[in-house]
Amino acid sequence: MDIKTILSTEMRLLEPICAFTDKGDYSIYKSEKFPTYYGGNGVDIHTPGDRSLKEWEDIFHEHFDPARYEHTTFTFPKEEEYDRLMSEAALARYNVEVTSYMFVDATDHCHALPEEWEIHTIATEEDWQRFGEFSFEDAADYDWYDPNASGNSLFDKTRFTSEVVGIEWFYITRRGEKEMLSSLGIFKHNGICRLQDVRTGRRHRRQGLATYLVSFAIDRAINTFGAAGLALCADRDYYAIDLYRKLGFVEKGDAVCLMKYPPKNPAHMEGN
Repeated sequence: MDIKTILSTEMRLLEPICAFTDKGDYSIYKSEKFPTYYGGNGVDIHTPGDRSLKEWEDIFHEHFDPARYEHTTFTFPKEEEYDRLMSEAALARYNVEVTSYMFVDATDHCHALPEEWEIHTIATEEDWQRFGEFSFEDAADYDWYDPNASGNSLFDKTRFTSEVVGIEWFYITRRGEKEMLSSLGIFKHNGICRLQDVRTGRRHRRQGLATYLVSFAIDRAINTFGAAGLALCADRDYYAIDLYRKLGFVEKGDAVCLMKYPPKNPAHMEGN
């Protein structure tokens, strides 16, 4: 599977909420509706040239009003020509995240769900409400989360995108119970499926739940959706990438996201 097809799933996720503007050696992607969605508002750098980080920041602020967009985000492929920019960003206390785009096309390493657990689909309004609460609790553990954003805007974004793109959400419970223990989303685009937001509640981690749920997603992608396989993007510094490798996912390419969070968030002020 080529990296271009996998990256098209990323674009599909952003299309419902972002406007894209090509500026030649860079592009702007902006979500007017969700300004606190840091990953959906930024500058995608096609060619770094000789510009310094300060010059790129000036470009960002030409397109994003600091009063509404208090973060700064840049994305680009992980290639040597960007090394100087990454070094400058690290010194400027940006969060430097390397994401690996991965793909699996067989169920050889999947695990069957044990009898004590059940997998459900998010379908009713009650399901969505519980999923919102589950997502809100889980999101607070991540460094990109902004607790000062009004309401639950990140979840609103997730639900809106799900309806437009056709993301199916699944979750695990103990048999006969309702509490969500782990969840993920899946959708099909360009002949492949994409895995989205694998989450496990903080009290239920390290129990193998994600292994069983991702195994279910691989099987569903190939045997229900008839897709060529299942793609995902994974933080190379996060332990979950080892799980994906064990389930047969193979790295197809890397991308970098430089992100400077709003200073008002105490967790971000500590540095990441």
